[in-house]
Amino acid sequence: MTISIQTADNFVKEIGSYLNHKLVITSDTGIILASSETFNAGTTSGIACSLLESIARDKNASLELETDEGIAFALKTNKNSDDIFGILVIKGDAKSIKADEKSISFVKNMTNILIADKAEKEENELNERIKCRFIHKWLYGDNKNINSKMIEYGASLGVDITLPRRFFAFQAVMKDDLDTPEKQQRYIDKALQEACELVQNERGGIAIISGSIVMCGIYEKKDEELLNFINTIKKSVEKKYPLYLAVGIDTGTTGYVHAHEECLKAEKAVLISARSPSKEPRFYDSINMEIFSGELSDKVKEEYIRHIFKNCPTYEIRDWLYLLNIYFQNEGSITNAANALGMPKNTLQYKLRKLKNKTGYDPRSIRFSGLFYNAIHFYSDLGYRR
Repeated sequence: MTISIQTADNFVKEIGSYLNHKLVITSDTGIILASSETFNAGTTSGIACSLLESIARDKNASLELETDEGIAFALKTNKNSDDIFGILVIKGDAKSIKADEKSISFVKNMTNILIADKAEKEENELNERIKCRFIHKWLYGDNKNINSKMIEYGASLGVDITLPRRFFAFQAVMKDDLDTPEKQQRYIDKALQEACELVQNERGGIAIISGSIVMCGIYEKKDEELLNFINTIKKSVEKKYPLYLAVGIDTGTTGYVHAHEECLKAEKAVLISARSPSKEPRFYDSINMEIFSGELSDKVKEEYIRHIFKNCPTYEIRDWLYLLNIYFQNEGSITNAANALGMPKNTLQYKLRKLKNKTGYDPRSIRFSGLFYNAIHFYSDLGYRR
């Protein structure tokens, strides 16, 4: 375990005020990390080095050393550990320092507790970043680099990449823009962090941030079981924060060497989920024209919509697409769609016939429903809202 310069500096400033003596914190090699006095970077403390040399010669040597400079104390993670992670030096006359016994005892204890805790936290965060970088290299790197050495290295980090996994991606979408950008970002960060933790608790659970998307993987599950697991996370997060958790899901396990391809599928699917009105989880296999819409210009999308609704004024197009979106969400059920729209079934049937007469395309026909479905998607892409 190591102490960062920032941690040592903060400690000297906060704890140093309790004493009338100067404090110095060094690394486990005697290099000064922070001091109440001015010092040059890379400078070593003589008393700290002397104590470390004494301990190196004899493991049973005292963990304290008195000199004309002051008193040095070895810092350990716990009493029974041999892990010395630094040295605390209290500078000044040894007799004067010892006379202030209560304060010295307090500073020694607080040093061990606070610095050890902080250093351990920093080390854990460092290890987590190393693990995330490795997972990112596996999921987004060249398949040719996946070999026995990578597998062994992953195992040393606690990541078995050979486990059969399903991959899915999360993206947070705010429900409105009423809060400040800073507050919205805090909601998003907390929501995605919570989703990550829930995933990581599962067998084979991994989660890394890639841009605005969190890519996740868990031990292989069938579609229905996986969807239930994802919806549990989605409901938990959406209940706490004013946002939707869009989800994109892969096509199924194809082996750890091809994890990259499954992740790309999940990423494409989550973008579709985020753009959809319902924000429901989307399997890659369930998307069609949506995959390619990102390659089409806004002009092409607008011309497509105008072509389908060639006999409708602009304000009518908006209303027709809203009606059709509800109709398709209810899988063509007149009864359910009419209830969702708040109108009688006969009225909805009349409107659908009217749309057929205006456009020449029957939305109730499997042959033409795809045309309207694409129009709904393009309309959403262009940023229109009812």
